[in-house]
Amino acid sequence: VSSYHGDFSIPAEELMAFRTTEDMARSVVVEEDNNDGDGRSSTSSFDWVICALKSTSLDEVPKLIDPLLSPETRVLVMMNGLVEDDL
Repeated sequence: VSSYHGDFSIPAEELMAFRTTEDMARSVVVEEDNNDGDGRSSTSSFDWVICALKSTSLDEVPKLIDPLLSPETRVLVMMNGLVEDDL
């Protein structure tokens, strides 16, 4: 990525790819206190979910991102596409 604030790249051996968002959620496990006496439980957690899609796929967003969400997760949706009526 070339940026005014500095360029960066991700080496291929560090890049992670997943078939589903459920697989992605299972790949990131965070230990947290569950306040039930045993100390800890495991949940997946993401700081940000960036969803880039065409407007024709908007109805898929809730099902797609749900496995990645926690109360602290921020979501950025970027959309591309025109509705036929706009042409």
